[in-house]
Amino acid sequence: MTPNTETTRPELPAPVFQPDGGTYQVISDKLELPRGQYFITLPIPVKSGDLALFAIRENLLVGRWLPDVAGFDCIAIPGILVQIVPEAPTRIVGAVVPCPALRACCAGRIKAWDNPRLS
Repeated sequence: MTPNTETTRPELPAPVFQPDGGTYQVISDKLELPRGQYFITLPIPVKSGDLALFAIRENLLVGRWLPDVAGFDCIAIPGILVQIVPEAPTRIVGAVVPCPALRACCAGRIKAWDNPRLS
C-alpha cells in the first residue's frame, strides 16, 4: 500500500539551536506572550503542549507544539491552529522561557531550573 501524500505528516527537520539559546522580544499582540515580553530559547526537546519558538520559512512564531492532530503536526496560538505543511519548511528553534526583563535574559539569570517543567 502506497502512502497518500495528502494525508502523510511531513517530517520536521532536527531542531537547530543557537549556541547561547537566543534572546527575543514579542512584537505582536496576537501571541500567548504579551507584546514587549522578552524570552530566551533553550536547546531542549520540546514535548506536546510546550511553548516553543518556531521558524516557518524566514518568519518566527511563538506557539504551543501539538504533534499529530488529526494526522498533522500543528502550532497553537491563541484562536488559531497552524498546520505544518511541506510547502512551508518549519523547524523548532527551542523551548521558550519568558524573562521578566531584557537585563535578566542577558545577564543569564534565567536558567532552565527557573521553570519546573524544564528541570
